[in-house]
Amino acid sequence: MTDLKKVESFAIPHSLFSQAKQGIIQAIQLSEVTGKAENVILSGPAGTGKTKVCTSILHHYPPGVTEDRLMESTTVPAFYSSVPSPATIKGAAINMLKSMGAQDAHRGTTTEIQHRLGVLLKNCRTQVILLDELQHLLQPNSANNNVRDWLKSLINEYQIPIVAVGTPDCESLIDSDKQLARRFVRRYRLGNLISPLHSNEFGSYMATVIKIIGDTLNIDVQLNLKDSQTLLALFAATGGNPSDIEQIFKASLYRCIVNNKRIIKLKFLAENYESLKLPYDLCGDDSAFDFSLEELHEIIEMHDSIQ
Repeated sequence: MTDLKKVESFAIPHSLFSQAKQGIIQAIQLSEVTGKAENVILSGPAGTGKTKVCTSILHHYPPGVTEDRLMESTTVPAFYSSVPSPATIKGAAINMLKSMGAQDAHRGTTTEIQHRLGVLLKNCRTQVILLDELQHLLQPNSANNNVRDWLKSLINEYQIPIVAVGTPDCESLIDSDKQLARRFVRRYRLGNLISPLHSNEFGSYMATVIKIIGDTLNIDVQLNLKDSQTLLALFAATGGNPSDIEQIFKASLYRCIVNNKRIIKLKFLAENYESLKLPYDLCGDDSAFDFSLEELHEIIEMHDSIQ
């Protein structure tokens, strides 16, 4: 794998990511043993790693081919799908069929599509369904109610665990329906890292980032994480959002590799940050690296007070 490809696949899991992945795997294994679906809610704001957790689960349960009575059949132990907007039973079922690789997923009535989905779930020996965009069911209307009831029926009939993925609102959506709530007991909440003013979490995460870059790309990231101003500037630039942190380092790594350099210093990182518009940047149109230590304290304290 070339260095540029390594950068493209660059990802730094944090502790909540690892806990969520292991918890989902345990739920799948328990479901297999008991024959009863152990469903999971995976929630969090954008950029906190929900998609990465799902991708990691898909890698852990890859599709394959099995032989049974001299016949080959495709297995899809895990697949990732999403709730359409606007939500309908037919649309949700079609998305699942597409995710499983079904041909002519749109063909047939709602009842026929539901039947085809059930047959595929059994034949493909599906062990988990990763269902994203659950917040599309938030609006209390008859169509959304129908989809929620259909999900309950899907769980009851096939006992395949569903990992409901969405924004933090999706948890309150499930809790508003007592029947759904009791089916989704396991819950994992991803979030932004805690600020350095209140925890060592961000500093430890940044140290891990630097180590992984050195180990995988042989690039020396020379940042003094013991310097309060450096650490607070990095947090203010990203709001502690893992995806924003990743974007800054990816931009810097690309430039480093293209220019055949093997060292990243703070000034270089700041230049690359200033070329980006990051969703969780606490500094608006200003550069986090232009503020004094006192100003950074004020910015982050204000951010922490409203979290």
